[in-house]
Amino acid sequence: MKFNLLKISKILSLLILSMVLFSCSGLSTKAEKNILKLQKDTQLTISRVNEKIKANPESILQNSISALDSILEYTETVKSDPNKFSSEKLQAYIFKINIINENMERFSDLTLQTDVSFPLGTYKLKHLAKKGKNKIAGLADKIVLSIKEMAVKYPNKPIKVMLKTTGYTDETDIIVGSNLEQELIKAIPQAIESNSSKRRKQYNQMLSEFRASTLSQYVVQYMQQQLPDTYQIEITTEINGLGEKIPNKKRTEFSYKNKDPRRRICIISPFIEIIP
Repeated sequence: MKFNLLKISKILSLLILSMVLFSCSGLSTKAEKNILKLQKDTQLTISRVNEKIKANPESILQNSISALDSILEYTETVKSDPNKFSSEKLQAYIFKINIINENMERFSDLTLQTDVSFPLGTYKLKHLAKKGKNKIAGLADKIVLSIKEMAVKYPNKPIKVMLKTTGYTDETDIIVGSNLEQELIKAIPQAIESNSSKRRKQYNQMLSEFRASTLSQYVVQYMQQQLPDTYQIEITTEINGLGEKIPNKKRTEFSYKNKDPRRRICIISPFIEIIP
């Protein structure tokens, strides 16, 4: 009987000790709620980002997926090991999610269709239709306004503007011996293909890159003219030439023809990052 009581006493002592240790290492009710809310907000944001990417697979929002996945991973880690909880990290992740959502609320990727983009075989700004320039100016104005508003909302925090511009072409041949062909040949770093089909793809890939670069430069210059000199803004650009690839092939409900003006588009995708 004494042995049993002693055994029970030891077991109770171990249980009480375990409860105390769990209590000491576990999350507070408030922290637990914050982690669960962070997890829910992250999942909702991932869903919203994926909808945007579905509409434009080349969207700059694609860059946010890895950050959001890391946040989800952190919430799971904290749930299994409460000692990994950090209020500083929690606040940083909340801030990141807010910035991603704010960008989605402020911007939509601008797609320039062929009627307001570049005519066949052209890529310079002088070739861009006036309607196209007006559309780009409208997006640039929105970016500038957002920079000013976010500078007030997040005072004394560095602002970084990221701009991804993607160009596409159809399968139109480049005229042999033309000025355009000579310009493309000079810009292509590798050897020019001898096969006519491969060479055409090579040319069109570089032409799409030329177009994306022209539009990107135009947006950056326009923004710089509109922003006061007192603003310390870092602007980074990503130029993406995809040549003859089908734009958003997953959503295509019908086959494009080889020479189809709907394939000759350019997409401008902006993102404003606030550095915490």
